[in-house]
Amino acid sequence: MSSFPLFRSLVSLLACSVLIGCASQQKVNAHTENNEKVLAEAAFNYGQFAKAEEQYLRLLAQSPNKLEYQLMLARSQYNQDKKEAAIAKLQHVVLSDDPVAAQASMYLGRYLLSADRVEESITVYELGLSKAILKQTKAQIHNGLGIALLASNLPKARRELSQAVQLAPDNPHYRSNLALSFLQDNKLKQAREAFQPLLSYQHLPVQVELNFALLLLAEGNENQARALLARHLPASEVERDLTLLKDRLSNSGNVL
Repeated sequence: MSSFPLFRSLVSLLACSVLIGCASQQKVNAHTENNEKVLAEAAFNYGQFAKAEEQYLRLLAQSPNKLEYQLMLARSQYNQDKKEAAIAKLQHVVLSDDPVAAQASMYLGRYLLSADRVEESITVYELGLSKAILKQTKAQIHNGLGIALLASNLPKARRELSQAVQLAPDNPHYRSNLALSFLQDNKLKQAREAFQPLLSYQHLPVQVELNFALLLLAEGNENQARALLARHLPASEVERDLTLLKDRLSNSGNVL
């Protein structure tokens, strides 16, 4: 009779050992995955996109349902000129209910816009807005959608760009794009007002300063535009770029 309690104890001990073993293995797997994720992120951030692609493929083999890895794999491939493969992956992520779908729409919209697939990019951005929760992501999508709409619907484009500025008022790119949207239909006063807060910044991205040079040209301040370009370009290239900016200004459909 006494052997039964002993048997039950042995069975319980064995089951406990199995459970502990499973838990330990799960911890090991999670630790390994986390290490590989860190390596993948580091490779991407250092511009080692082939290595990042390899790491994300390995991560997806272990966790095929993690769409954040699909997103980063697509970005790694896009940066290696594997553009169609990247776009196809992002199209899958964007249609999902995963929280990362909104972020994926931001990149997919940008990639489609770069490929002159404007209508597709508008659709993607609008879908992304319906899924976006984070303020930063919403601002990025509003900005992208505004740029995509410039050629076909300037009032709506300006509303989207204004939304981006409201959500992220300190982002110089969003203000610069809003200002240039006013330049597109020769509203110089509004363009200057949109740019004005940026003029107190100590450092601005080069592209934003070049956009300001475009406004200066539109206002007839060619010498100021020339001086601004001289801060970033060799003297031999300033006149060439002034000509390019003038051409860009005359072609308002491509001002951004």
